[in-house]
Amino acid sequence: MHGEGTPWAVETGGVRHRQMQMVLQSLGVTRGAASVSPRLAGAVARPAGRSHSDEAYVIDLCDAVLHTAAIRQHCFDFLRGDPGSRGEGARLPVDAWYPAHNLVVEYRERQHSETIAFFDRRATVSDMGRGEQRALYDQRRRDVLAERGIGLAEIDFSMFAHDRAKRIIRQATDRQVVERALRSRLSAL
Repeated sequence: MHGEGTPWAVETGGVRHRQMQMVLQSLGVTRGAASVSPRLAGAVARPAGRSHSDEAYVIDLCDAVLHTAAIRQHCFDFLRGDPGSRGEGARLPVDAWYPAHNLVVEYRERQHSETIAFFDRRATVSDMGRGEQRALYDQRRRDVLAERGIGLAEIDFSMFAHDRAKRIIRQATDRQVVERALRSRLSAL
C-alpha cells in the first residue's frame, strides 16, 4: 500500500517484487531500461500495448504542443453511431478532446483510408461493412462537430515518415508535423 504521490517500495526478492518484475517483463521492459518514457524522446522502440500505439504517440505530441493533456477517447452525448437493437446509437468516441482549445484531434491510421481485413471482419449494427461504417462515422464526426462549432484536426499517418506497415517511424521532426497540423486548425477557429 502506498499513498498518492509517494513512491512504491517493495522488498527486493519478495512476492510483490517478483510480481512487479513479471508485469515489467510482460510490458517489454528490460533490466537497466531508461526510466523516462521513450514515446516523446524520439525512440524507435514500439512497446506492446495501446498506450504505446501510434495514436497515443501522436496525441502525446499534441499534448506537448498545446501544453495541456487531452481527454482521450471522449464521448460527446450528441455524437452517436447508428441505432442498434436498443434503438439509440452508441456514443462515438473521439481520439482527443481539448476543451480549452475547443478542439478535437483524430489520428487517422491506415484503416481509415484502406481496407484492412483484420479491422473490417466484424459485422456492424448498420448492416454494412466495417470499412464503410468507419468512413460514415468519420464523416459524421466532421459534420456534427462543425455543427456544434468544435474544431477538428485530423492527423494522418501519411504526414509522418512510416514503415511498410504504415506505422510511424518516430523522429525528432514529428513534433513539427503536429505543430503544422494544429496551427492550421487553431487559426481557423
